[in-house]
Amino acid sequence: MAKKAGKIYRAGVIPAKAIDTTGAGDLYASGFIFGYAQNLAIDVCCRYGALTSGNVVEVLGAKMPEDRWKKIIDEIKRIR
Repeated sequence: MAKKAGKIYRAGVIPAKAIDTTGAGDLYASGFIFGYAQNLAIDVCCRYGALTSGNVVEVLGAKMPEDRWKKIIDEIKRIR
């Protein structure tokens, strides 16, 4: 969820089987900032954040395997 110029944007969540929340906030921020740095709409930035944080909670620790990153990148391309 984000707010800009008085408007609230909600992205929701992705389905995830959470086993560890380590890194969830950092990964949400990184996904959001990645989109924001590309001048994408705020709702898209929120979806990127939800995607990255939703994936990291399914692994132990904050480091995701390479194949999971490939899945995230494919989904980001689809969202754009």
